[in-house]
Amino acid sequence: MVSSWVLKILLGLTIVYTIALTVGSLVKPVEIDVSVSHFDKILHTGAYGGLAFLWLSVYQLYSCRKRIFWSTIGKYILIMVLITIFGILIELLQGGTTDYRTADIWDALANTTGVLLGTIIFVIFFKKFMKLKSRN
Repeated sequence: MVSSWVLKILLGLTIVYTIALTVGSLVKPVEIDVSVSHFDKILHTGAYGGLAFLWLSVYQLYSCRKRIFWSTIGKYILIMVLITIFGILIELLQGGTTDYRTADIWDALANTTGVLLGTIIFVIFFKKFMKLKSRN
């Protein structure tokens, strides 16, 4: 069973990450001279992949601690949908509340791709973790 302090630390890190992603998405961007094509989309994909991985991990640790095992797949899908909606809302806020950022459908697509990749990585990681745990 996962100790409560591990869950609290992970939840705190996940909340800080979410706030940092929100603030970072709405403040004036820093100009970076990068020679990688579509570097912005790679950043979006990675940021939202990390966000999905963290929130799914928090849910998984919480559900294991509370022994909630019903409809885990449904909960994963709900978390994915909520993070995707969050990404779309951030894009709309960029276009509607700032004069230095614009809403971009390709950024929203990169965010969604990141959510999918983060979920896939989480599922692979969790399955391997459960196999290791069952050996003990």
